[in-house]
Amino acid sequence: MVQATFDDANPLTVSLWKYPDGTAYSPTRQTNEFVAALPSYRAKGLLAVTVNFQGGRPVAGATSQPWDNTAFNSDGSLKPAYLGRMDQVIRALNARGMVAILGYFYYAQAGRLSSETAVKNAVTNATQWVLDQGYTNVLIEIDNEADVGYPYDILTPARVSELITAVQNQSINYGRRLYVGVSLTGGQIPSSNITQVEDFILLHGNEQTSSTITSMVNTVRALGTNKPIIFNEDSPSTANFQAATDAHASWGYHDNGLNNYIDGFQSPPTNWSINTVNKQNFFDLLASFVATTPTPTAFANGSFEQDYTGWTATGNQDVVFFAATDGLKAARFNAAQTTPNAVLSQSFTTRAGQSYTLSFDYGVYSPASQREQRLQVTVQGNGVLVSQLISQSAFSINVEYMPRNYSFVADSSVTTLTFRDVSLTSDSVDSYLDNVQVK
Repeated sequence: MVQATFDDANPLTVSLWKYPDGTAYSPTRQTNEFVAALPSYRAKGLLAVTVNFQGGRPVAGATSQPWDNTAFNSDGSLKPAYLGRMDQVIRALNARGMVAILGYFYYAQAGRLSSETAVKNAVTNATQWVLDQGYTNVLIEIDNEADVGYPYDILTPARVSELITAVQNQSINYGRRLYVGVSLTGGQIPSSNITQVEDFILLHGNEQTSSTITSMVNTVRALGTNKPIIFNEDSPSTANFQAATDAHASWGYHDNGLNNYIDGFQSPPTNWSINTVNKQNFFDLLASFVATTPTPTAFANGSFEQDYTGWTATGNQDVVFFAATDGLKAARFNAAQTTPNAVLSQSFTTRAGQSYTLSFDYGVYSPASQREQRLQVTVQGNGVLVSQLISQSAFSINVEYMPRNYSFVADSSVTTLTFRDVSLTSDSVDSYLDNVQVK
């Protein structure tokens, strides 16, 4: 939502942003309407938005960008009116418990700064302004997509770490540490000169598939930096949103729009309401995550005696009052030839560094012939702690259980156990789960 503070100081292009009724574009109206929409976003579970002192591309697909949208004068000093709108946005977010990921530069506007010295001045001035305001809800993104056409080397991947370190040091000297990162284009993983100094890993998922999103998260985690992963730009793809969420990474909805005061969140004049199918699909999925995510407690109800209490259950599964190995009930997957797509998960409190043992009974019921069932078992903290694919076959009129045990060392205060039914068939065969314990 980088256009929450958008303005255009170019008299030749400002008319592009007029409202459908012919009213001239108003940066004050743009910001006021954004702030007015925040309660509806927060009610759906949104926790952060990306804003930028130089906005983003306001016309989808535009190659030439002559408009003048920047909070910086050519020497790196700051424009008071732009700061006023940004302050309004950041304080409105804070009032609702939301975070601003504040970008300093956008490649098509960075050239309005006169030199590398002016860029450094802009970073120093912007950082000082953030510190002086006393904000506690701001993360810094030095520049958006550092690998795209920036006019100064210090804003590119080879040298942007200098600016990241500069902001960190300036804030430390001030007495309050700011957390700083930088993003690259869709699908790109930052190199070690960036990941070693930035405080969180910003990724973009534009034009990527959901499987690539998963791969990107896994690649970053393999670097061993143990830093938060945030996709702060992607697309309206709910599949990508789901993939990032499943991988325990934050994800950012990006919907450019058509400058028609209807579609998207990036093309001024912007309609900030949840008024289109794309917007509704995103916020509905977000709300479903919020609604079905319980507050983590100690692991509980592993034998399903309280049905699904404490668990999040989706897909084809049910709790049955028979064939249990502990108590009277068990969970059953893909009964009555239904598609094997069940996902069963529980988040619970753990102590980082402490060893735990996951145990459970997995059973297969196959009265007609020898049939196989498959269960993917994952334990996830900050990283993947257990990942096991179980293949189990049976030919019996009874449920044939096998006990399973896996050890792990927790790396966070909250750990999530997930069982995913990935069987290749459900024809005349069901699978069962019971007696799940974490000790």
